[in-house]
Amino acid sequence: MEETSDGALAREYLTRAVSDIAKIMFPTGAPTDSMLHVHNSNFKTCGQFAAVSIVQGGPAPRFLEENVYNMLIDPNVAMGEPSAEKHLTTAEKQILESIAKDPSTHQDLMIEHGYNGIIDTDHISDIVGTVTVSIITRRQLFLAEFARGLELFGLMNAMKFSNHCL
Repeated sequence: MEETSDGALAREYLTRAVSDIAKIMFPTGAPTDSMLHVHNSNFKTCGQFAAVSIVQGGPAPRFLEENVYNMLIDPNVAMGEPSAEKHLTTAEKQILESIAKDPSTHQDLMIEHGYNGIIDTDHISDIVGTVTVSIITRRQLFLAEFARGLELFGLMNAMKFSNHCL
């Protein structure tokens, strides 16, 4: 591990670490869908790295899509009326559009996200709604773990406070 003369992590190391976190853990602007990363505390560790980078003068993480960042700050979502526009990334919206066009080609994805109803065009609303709720609830878990890491140095509270002041 690279250190400066005063013991702080070197800016170059933090720059590389934040870049790797973005590529591996948040490649589409949202957390990688992985319960293993929750189990192994990887999201929390990434949050801690992000906090250290900010406090040590390294780069601030800029890898979250705006709606994902907003969910990090305020994870409360009314599940009865989730909004794809407000809560999903560009890539996820494209997946939902693909499902709506031809649901029969995405059966595994629908089942993976907990849809267990009839798969046809007459039930698109239920299918898209179920997949949307699944994506959002999983994301809330992943972001909650990332936020736990950001609590290092009180950073998460500062982020929430500054967001409310805007």
